[in-house]
Amino acid sequence: MIDNIKFNFLYIDKYSFGKNWVFPESKVPYNMLRYIESGKGAFFIDDEEYSIKKGQIVYIPQGSRLSCYSLSDSFSFTSIRFTNSVYFDEGDFLKDYYGIPNIIESKNEKILFDNIYTYIKSEDPAKMFFVRGYLEILIGTLISGVSKNLDPAENSKENEYYSYEKL
Repeated sequence: MIDNIKFNFLYIDKYSFGKNWVFPESKVPYNMLRYIESGKGAFFIDDEEYSIKKGQIVYIPQGSRLSCYSLSDSFSFTSIRFTNSVYFDEGDFLKDYYGIPNIIESKNEKILFDNIYTYIKSEDPAKMFFVRGYLEILIGTLISGVSKNLDPAENSKENEYYSYEKL
């Protein structure tokens, strides 16, 4: 187990596009999590094509080549950019060490995206503590939901939504 990992929040915003939206291929200099709010789209991550739809989360690892476009009349998502403090020799830390796939079926994670967005736009002097905390909870929830190495008897809380109140 790797200790002392820190996730560094960079940015969050909401995006809405029409049917002609195209994002040309570029190399991504940070990690991204995108919660698909509405519509359908096609994402190409390192030459692999994914068809995505409302209610899914797209994980785009740092250093990936990304291009995407809308497949519906309207397409919207919330996008979080972040980095992590751990260098993982064998590839991407979240994908290769923890098994987070590029496409995740959302359970209750939308509320975490919404909380991060709400706090980052607020004037609360403690907002960065909440933003970093909710980012940690979001990533922990995704790791817990896809964990393949745990014995099911030991993982009775698998896919459970974690919140500040539950912690």
